[in-house]
Amino acid sequence: MRLAVRVVTALALVHTAVGASLHAQEPPSVEDTQSVVRGCASRPDLVRWLGRNFAETPVARGLEANGNLLDLFSEVRGATWTVVLTTPTGFSCIVSEGRALELLRSRADEAQT
Repeated sequence: MRLAVRVVTALALVHTAVGASLHAQEPPSVEDTQSVVRGCASRPDLVRWLGRNFAETPVARGLEANGNLLDLFSEVRGATWTVVLTTPTGFSCIVSEGRALELLRSRADEAQT
């Protein structure tokens, strides 16, 4: 449980630092592949890029009060992970990344035990 609290706290701090600037930007065109290298792109482009380069897919998702979508992507064994924040306009940015993700049991799993 402590790990989950630390992850949520870290994500909140990252959101505060990055989130406001996202709303001022428009999604780059599909042809602008260099934008993904810099960490931001349209959501479909960024999702494809994470899949191609790191074999990561979404494993958790949450909707913020301001309408932003927060996604946690991970490689199937958790070797790598990426947190992506997407605005309602479809502009996405990588806000955090790392290695060795360990998924904790969900509340639904805990209720069944």
